[in-house]
Amino acid sequence: MRRRLRTIVVSAVWLAVLSSATLVSQTAIAGACITPQHLQINSVKKHFSQERHLSGVDNPLKSEGQLELTEDRITWHMTAPFDVETIITSQGITQSIDGGPAEPTADIAGLGPKIASLFASLLKGRWNELNATFNVVQKPVAEGSPWAVSLQTIDPKLAEAISQIEVEGCTDISTIKIMHKNGDYELIRFDPGSASTP
Repeated sequence: MRRRLRTIVVSAVWLAVLSSATLVSQTAIAGACITPQHLQINSVKKHFSQERHLSGVDNPLKSEGQLELTEDRITWHMTAPFDVETIITSQGITQSIDGGPAEPTADIAGLGPKIASLFASLLKGRWNELNATFNVVQKPVAEGSPWAVSLQTIDPKLAEAISQIEVEGCTDISTIKIMHKNGDYELIRFDPGSASTP
């Protein structure tokens, strides 16, 4: 039972970490937003909520937790409905369930290191580091308004799992929507939290 739970959770976290249909509206006041090109973040600590929408399933699978990002480490701690802490570093990805010992996760399709690097670049707003894998396009918006960036996958191997990522924000990233080739998608919303810029 524990092995089965780990398999389910690992799969869900991988999809999220690379981790919405409608992106969440920004609550920021017009004129207060920076452009995504100026979004350079070194560290983040904030709460997230996630919805995983699966084809043929009426209701989304919901989870929530805490994201903490530093220069060399990402901690994705899901606290509900399960307690699962995923830690991503340049050395690899580990996961612990219910406070248990950290164990290496399976390297799905050999994409482990790449996913770790992409997720770090995405959360830090380092769009240039994503150009080799995605066609990065900023959607036109009025100056100072909330922005949206579309990342269309151009890497053939990654495209088998993820077709497109939509990112929305203002002075930070607030929403990420991850779309898959089979029609499934994840919607991740971040509550306002602390973000340290260079």
